[in-house]
Amino acid sequence: GAQLVAIPNSSERSYVIKAWKVADVEISGGAIVGERAGHRGSTGEWGMGIDILASWRVNVHDLTVSNCWGDGLYVGAMGHPGRALVSSEITINNVVSTGKRRQGLSFGPVQRVYVVNSTFSNTHGTKPEAGIDIEPSYQGIASNVRIEHSTISGNAGSGVELQPNVTGVVIKSSTIKGNNGFGIYGHGVTNAWFAVNLITENGL
Repeated sequence: GAQLVAIPNSSERSYVIKAWKVADVEISGGAIVGERAGHRGSTGEWGMGIDILASWRVNVHDLTVSNCWGDGLYVGAMGHPGRALVSSEITINNVVSTGKRRQGLSFGPVQRVYVVNSTFSNTHGTKPEAGIDIEPSYQGIASNVRIEHSTISGNAGSGVELQPNVTGVVIKSSTIKGNNGFGIYGHGVTNAWFAVNLITENGL
């Protein structure tokens, strides 16, 4: 039942919880409340609720993340392209991420990620404004990401964005509804599989 509440600040980058270069971590229960409403600056988009970089076997479950200046959750790598240390074996289960400014959940370079029974909603403020964005850019590859039994709704951008250097994505048994952009947008993606979803009332 604990709440971790961010102190209003003017930083372009801030984190309520950082998990960097660690293994076998569990983050569970209660709520993380960002400082979007009281943010004292106008620049930057990286005020994260939970930031997981270059980590292994991290289990995030049964919690709510809200009101972040940037993303509710970000999972990615550390290091230069070609040598980046990626996060792997990440589970996000029964998490609600809502009211963020940039993204509900973002992925950089990752391997073997499972998102299940979770909700990503009401993202608005600075683009891309997606519910879930898998966007490793040139830092590396995002591979083997499974999203299942989840709801992605009411976001100002697309429900799910899949950008280049993404491969092996499954979206199954989920509801993607009422987003202003596409339900699912893909560009330069390989080996993607969508099944048994409800994708409706999206703007594009």
